[in-house]
Amino acid sequence: MLKDKCGIEEDTTVVDLAAVSDGVNAVHEMTVSKAATFPYRHPHYTDPVLATFGPDAKLRRTMENVLTIDKCTYELGVASANKICDGNAMVEDKDLDAIVEQVSEFRHGSELSEAGSVCESAEMEIWQAQKEIREKLRMQQVYYNGAPQRYTWVDQPHPADGTPFTMHFRFNVAEDISSECSFVIEKPYGLEVYFDGVKCAQTGKWFIDKDMRCFGLPALSKGVHRITIKGSYDQKRELEDVFVIGNFAVDMSGNISREKRNSAYW
Repeated sequence: MLKDKCGIEEDTTVVDLAAVSDGVNAVHEMTVSKAATFPYRHPHYTDPVLATFGPDAKLRRTMENVLTIDKCTYELGVASANKICDGNAMVEDKDLDAIVEQVSEFRHGSELSEAGSVCESAEMEIWQAQKEIREKLRMQQVYYNGAPQRYTWVDQPHPADGTPFTMHFRFNVAEDISSECSFVIEKPYGLEVYFDGVKCAQTGKWFIDKDMRCFGLPALSKGVHRITIKGSYDQKRELEDVFVIGNFAVDMSGNISREKRNSAYW
């Protein structure tokens, strides 16, 4: 028979006299098919590997750097297509019946009326904007736990499908960037993208995931820039964070700058 490090042979009966039942020593027997070894070492255990950079280390990226944009402002309703605003806080949206009526007229080429005008919302996180939009259109939220899984209903038609909406994203560039950059958004079906008011075209490329489609951007000059998406909201649309990608650096405050070739600016 084989013995392990503890001296217990395989296929040996082990007697435990320490177990107590009803105040009386009881004998418990068990057969050890493979004796345990101590200290126990998990079969998937790996030694920790620690690596540190020196004060000045050369780095090489293998893909574009990414600025994640997770905040936006938005406009909702037919009037967002021509952006009529009264200069005050966001105008209350009309009730759903009125929105649906205007959407129907809009689809058939009628003139846009000022009755459904809205102003640009306050800046908020993108998930909050989507939550507000779906509440105003009386659409079920896509994030609810405990509700039927969305694949069972999200493709069903909704009376407010086709409501025009606009979203604006702002970001700052600290230094001129002359290399090619792109705007990335997930599933941009039916959407138009504008950079500082100039329409951008899809490049045919994708980033990380094939649903993450790229739109070409012009050279990024120093200053604050605004990317706008415009389209129609429907029940299956889900708005996520968007991205600017390219050969640049991003500082801790989220500003784009030229890339430096050492770890302090990576």
